[in-house]
Amino acid sequence: MAGGIGDLFALLVSLAILNSVIGGTQSSFNASSRLLYAFGRSGILPSRLGNIADKRRTPYVAAIATATVTIVISLVAAAVFKGPFEAFVFFLTMLTISFVTLYAILCVACPIYYWRRARADFNVLLHLVFPIIGLLVLVPTLYYSVQGLEFPANIAIPALLVWVLIGVGVLIWLKARKVDISSEQQRWLREEESAEVPVRGMPASGLPG
Repeated sequence: MAGGIGDLFALLVSLAILNSVIGGTQSSFNASSRLLYAFGRSGILPSRLGNIADKRRTPYVAAIATATVTIVISLVAAAVFKGPFEAFVFFLTMLTISFVTLYAILCVACPIYYWRRARADFNVLLHLVFPIIGLLVLVPTLYYSVQGLEFPANIAIPALLVWVLIGVGVLIWLKARKVDISSEQQRWLREEESAEVPVRGMPASGLPG
């Protein structure tokens, strides 16, 4: 009896994990394809990535590019790490460290931004207390997440550092070309304003011209 119940709960946990992986993969794919679409529309990447389908109004070029790159990287990683599971562990470790670090940075940036740029909307509970609580949770999480890593998870940290350096190099290159990397954000905010969507937390000076 106990074994049957244990097997049932093990199955339910496995299904929950599978559902989480599928949901996370789908959301990441949608976010990545829309990011490429935004880069194409703003001119940072080839403009063809900014094309959308006439019928369904979806960024099909960016979606196809995202799928192609994802498949190629997955196959290469599986070959390098001698198996798909090992590749999955590598990418999962990279994503975990990346997101926890980004959330911690946001917890620091939130009160600073609202206090300096949008003080009229500053709320002590939302923009100071909650970020501090989040930071107190995230910093130990990040610390213990990088302790005792084994192959291939231990490769994720240097790979992530290389990825960050590449990103910094690209940013410097875009700045040198005088590419306005905030143009797409300004476009979205103007669309929200024209649709009369309430926008909170904007700088006191408003949108750039």
